[in-house]
Amino acid sequence: MLDEELWLDFIQHRKDIKRPLSAVAEKRMLAKILRFMEQGQDVNAMLEKSILNGWQDIYPEKADPKPLAHRMGEIPETPIFDREAAREQVQKAMRKLKVV
Repeated sequence: MLDEELWLDFIQHRKDIKRPLSAVAEKRMLAKILRFMEQGQDVNAMLEKSILNGWQDIYPEKADPKPLAHRMGEIPETPIFDREAAREQVQKAMRKLKVV
């Protein structure tokens, strides 16, 4: 359910950033909010985030904003490889470069 006070805060925010909503834009924004609500989105959180970030529009939450490797408490899947073969390839490359 749309928090009326938050909606009024969003309208005021738009005025503050010099992007006031016209009557038509307000109607369209409410229709957009209704669609997001039907999709199960938290529209109040979207409005609050837009206000806090100084945005003039609202955006749905991304399903997974961070890649797997950046999520806390999860270890990304490491490819399995032959360590000895990899070591030999590195040593061979170093010999070619006359490093060893």
